[in-house]
Amino acid sequence: MDKLPKIIKKCEGEILSQAIADHEWDNRFKLMIVKRLGPSLVPAEVVVPLNKLGDLMEEIEKKVNQPVVKEGVIIKEGKGGNPEVVILGFIPSDQRKFSYNFVFGLVLTIMKIAKKFGGRPYSTGLYFAGEIEKIMGKERSQKLKDFKKQIDPKKILNPDKVVRKNIVARALSIAKIFEPLVRPFGNAVITRVGEYFDKPVRGIPADVVRYAYGCSQCGYCLDECDQFFGRGWESQSPRGKWYWLREYIEGKVKWDQFMVDTMLVCTTCEFCNLRCSAALPIESSWMKLRGILVNENKEMTFPPFEMMAAALK
Repeated sequence: MDKLPKIIKKCEGEILSQAIADHEWDNRFKLMIVKRLGPSLVPAEVVVPLNKLGDLMEEIEKKVNQPVVKEGVIIKEGKGGNPEVVILGFIPSDQRKFSYNFVFGLVLTIMKIAKKFGGRPYSTGLYFAGEIEKIMGKERSQKLKDFKKQIDPKKILNPDKVVRKNIVARALSIAKIFEPLVRPFGNAVITRVGEYFDKPVRGIPADVVRYAYGCSQCGYCLDECDQFFGRGWESQSPRGKWYWLREYIEGKVKWDQFMVDTMLVCTTCEFCNLRCSAALPIESSWMKLRGILVNENKEMTFPPFEMMAAALK
């Protein structure tokens, strides 16, 4: 540690204040709080050799004019036993607008730069299934394919993801050819970072609307949710509820008794608040919606409560 100040000075760096260090450490598990900058994020996640990190960052700054929020994790022994850096990059955008497609094209630019410096996409998923051997290695990818064939021969679970090249992956391979042509359109998009609402939208309070778009759909809340554990359906999880609320806010769905019940049966244990990677106040948002649905909209609550209310009339 005694040598650290000299190294930092040599690299033209600086030691941050203790307050900043404490803040970063206290929020080290809130990885997706960046989603609040949205309303949407375009992910651009790559792995590059540590000794090429500077070159990568410099070229990204030259070729990508959109703001790219980055988080980095250093792997001591990466591919080939050499140190690597995982760059979790996110470009704020708005998927409700057509211009989102142009911003998404900048992902190809970042991937192309990463490959230039010996890097690769962070994972396969749906878009890079065709590059599974480059990302995971030949031996590991073959094991995954064999396992998938054995456990899911009818390809029911996550079809065409990770292990099998799909239509989207093929289209993306073709799109790479046109990356230099798409890049100027992506860079020209004017992005408003952050989305704030000062009044309710379709009866949903402004702050709850903001939180709905702040959810990154990461799924950290699933394992801790009693409601999801008891019912097992995605719609019963905090992630599922936030997704449904976004659909409702945009006028794509309507309230029915099933969704009213879904909001009401939360056990209010607040574990989701602790696990949320975006630090969203989930439980208090559900409580606020309960009051609106039952007290203001006069939706039906639990049958015993309806019976008690009727008995008092």
